[in-house]
Amino acid sequence: MKQRSQPSNYEKIAFDIASRIVSGDLLVGSKISGRTKMSSEYNVSSETIRKALKLLELAYVVRIHPHSGVIIEDSQHAMSYLNQRKAFMSVEALKDELHDLLQAKKALDSKIETIMGELILAMDRFGFSDPLHRSDFVVTSKHSFANTSIKSLALYQKTQATIIAIKRGQELITSPGPDALLMPHDKVMVIIPKERMHDLNHFLATSLDSNKEQ
Repeated sequence: MKQRSQPSNYEKIAFDIASRIVSGDLLVGSKISGRTKMSSEYNVSSETIRKALKLLELAYVVRIHPHSGVIIEDSQHAMSYLNQRKAFMSVEALKDELHDLLQAKKALDSKIETIMGELILAMDRFGFSDPLHRSDFVVTSKHSFANTSIKSLALYQKTQATIIAIKRGQELITSPGPDALLMPHDKVMVIIPKERMHDLNHFLATSLDSNKEQ
């Protein structure tokens, strides 16, 4: 699993200082404690404090004077900084969640493909014992649904047949999605209630278009 995106220590400190400015705990125009004292307060190095203050200076929250220290510049800029950081962290969290979901989907798709392959083999061996019938048909260039998607075919709605795999040359596409295309010469494998086989045969026969070239 991907490691979660976490803000660095200096980003956390910058966020905390901006929060204290917005809440009024640190007043505009006042001087922030020196780096040494702040590093002790936050239990980090003075370099980490320097990076945090630099972030706030770039956001016009504070002004760093080489000799007189760090002066709080603007509470409105502090609020803007907080809102931007919250939005950024929200985006990062969504990206992390999407990554995890895609990984889970990949694992699920792999499992579905394995089970579908096993199902096809099992139905070849023991199809007589199942109320669902396994049937195959080959897409030709004369079929009106050639080069169209499974979704536009609406095969299940018309016949209650479910496409479980497509054999395209040496490639076996198991559990194809609704946007998968049916190409000429594809061997389409379906499962269908035995009593609906006549509907499937009728559908395939009426889908032939004599105006299409082979």
